[in-house]
Amino acid sequence: MKTFDAGSSPAGLFMKKICSKCDIEKELSEFHKDSSRKDSLRSDCKKCQCLRAQKYRNTDVGKKEIAKSKKRYGRSKKGKATIRAHDKKHKKDNPEKIKAYDAVKYALGTSKLKKKPCHCGATRIEGHHKDYNKPLEVEWLCSKHHKELHRKVRNE
Repeated sequence: MKTFDAGSSPAGLFMKKICSKCDIEKELSEFHKDSSRKDSLRSDCKKCQCLRAQKYRNTDVGKKEIAKSKKRYGRSKKGKATIRAHDKKHKKDNPEKIKAYDAVKYALGTSKLKKKPCHCGATRIEGHHKDYNKPLEVEWLCSKHHKELHRKVRNE
């Protein structure tokens, strides 16, 4: 850690540290706290730590850890309460969607509607409504293609 004279700071001193990953000298505010370290700051800057975490989350191991963590949270008291609150708000904010979901569920139960495989051949499918006012006009898609469709619609 280096100390420089900078008249603009209240104490008259300006502290900097060199990141162990990018070797760039940065202000102390650019480092996360770490009480186990001598200077109480991480050795890598916030930006480098964020990039490292992003890389990890994109690995198979990272994805499995995230899935396990989400599952564990969903089973906790706080997680269940959060999910319940989200579901309640979703139902209140989207009555036309809920009405369409319920109509499809009823039609499937009474055999008035049949699920069809996705265009890729997958049989684990989800229903997609282009128009919630026509609840029984459903496009059957696998999870992958359903997400792709929603991404495309959202970006338009």
